[in-house]
Amino acid sequence: MFIILGELRTILYQDVVWFGYSTTLNKKVEQLVLSNASFRSIGNRIYQTKVIRTSINRPNISICVLPLGKGKVDL
Repeated sequence: MFIILGELRTILYQDVVWFGYSTTLNKKVEQLVLSNASFRSIGNRIYQTKVIRTSINRPNISICVLPLGKGKVDL
């Protein structure tokens, strides 16, 4: 998948915005994606890649586990 993205990057105009998003990348995998998907060097100048990291704490999201009665589902 990364190689295909990298090839696509080479045929796009330089001013085309290249956006990637993930909620689970650690630093090692982030570097792998940045290099193999042909993202530009990281920086704050025009045509450079900006990496934005935020907290994974999302208090508005929850997981609920509820028992189901045998043979029926009540949602």
